[in-house]
Amino acid sequence: MQPYGAFLPSDRAKFLIRLFSETPLGYSKLRRYAIKRLLAEHPAYLDSTFFGYRFRFVTKDNHTDRMAALCGKYFNAAELRWITRVLAKPDPIFVDIGANMGFFSFAAARLGAKVVAVEPNPRLCERIRFNQTLNGISNFDLFQAAVGGEEGTALLSDPQDFGQATLRDTQKGIEVRIRPLVNILAEAGVTRIDCLKIDIEGYEDEALLPFFASADRSLWPKHIVFEHSSHTLWRRDLLGKMAEIGYRIAARSRGNSLATLAGN
Repeated sequence: MQPYGAFLPSDRAKFLIRLFSETPLGYSKLRRYAIKRLLAEHPAYLDSTFFGYRFRFVTKDNHTDRMAALCGKYFNAAELRWITRVLAKPDPIFVDIGANMGFFSFAAARLGAKVVAVEPNPRLCERIRFNQTLNGISNFDLFQAAVGGEEGTALLSDPQDFGQATLRDTQKGIEVRIRPLVNILAEAGVTRIDCLKIDIEGYEDEALLPFFASADRSLWPKHIVFEHSSHTLWRRDLLGKMAEIGYRIAARSRGNSLATLAGN
């Protein structure tokens, strides 16, 4: 892998990044056009900055990388506000299931949280480790695994956009390890979760329902950011169970919800 600095932004890319990461244009539909222009300049890699970190974005196969590189804090802006608010406490702990390229994990690390990131795709894990090492980030544990009900393996689909990879009904893909969340947390030495973000393309029920059934209530996340737009793929009533055990929907964006456990 080439060292950081080998793919610095062109002048046109710098202009686009300033325009969309420093103004509300980062919210706008114009960002779709700007992404095309950015890809024309940097079709594979881009070395820039991200939440104050030096960062290598891989633009060739991941929409999240492209949007983060262009829009920065204006991408997933509502979710970032939620996470920033709930992590504003001493020694916060953030768990990121389906970390992708680390968008929320690096944001939480910058906020001073202890981060437990879980991502099954080995290529995305390699990229997270590169950026983690580049910045000497120590409050960040990465687990290369998917989260499910029991230890085992499964096939993860391998789409052109890595962010769309799923374990749901996959017949062809790459074999990845599955681990229960309670096992990952035990290995990470985590005994509480201030905020958990989960985005695993319709497999959220398979990850969280076994966790709620087996984990002590003290380990249940105080706040959960989850992708509600994938709920049609769930086979079990995750939302019903969450409501039953004390979670309420505190906020919603276009694709995600923030659920808060009673008493928090």
